[in-house]
Amino acid sequence: AQVPFVRSIYSWTKQIFETVLAQKSNAFREVVLIQYPRPEVWAIGFITGQTEGHIQDTTRGDVINVFLPTTPNPTSGFLLFVPNREARRLTMTVEEGLKMVVSGGIVTPPERRTPPDAEDMHDDADDGREPDLTLVEGGAPASEESTTPPRTAAEG
Repeated sequence: AQVPFVRSIYSWTKQIFETVLAQKSNAFREVVLIQYPRPEVWAIGFITGQTEGHIQDTTRGDVINVFLPTTPNPTSGFLLFVPNREARRLTMTVEEGLKMVVSGGIVTPPERRTPPDAEDMHDDADDGREPDLTLVEGGAPASEESTTPPRTAAEG
């Protein structure tokens, strides 16, 4: 089923971004995933350039400018200065990334082969096991170190 609302927003948003892209071809260079607003929660952003000047001088390491758009209106958003090593490059085009943002994730790009350096994008601590999401007292997920027994439905 098609969603007319998404189509109209995408249409005018695309015009705005085409204007930006036409005036400065490197305005949005790549689509990235960053952990935002907290670790293990991911957001789509767009690299807008290399951080320079005072901001780069006051941060550690190589930092990039990432525009984090809001859904469904990606003309507003946040400018974040992200350590380059923490931005995971995606194989989708900028247009595909914008479609995904505007549609709230309803429109997703086609699958592509994983880039050869994909292993570098994964945390070294990831051992491939699924996290234990057993609830403990207070409703928080249990960690492996937790000594509190899991709650049952009867204890509810």
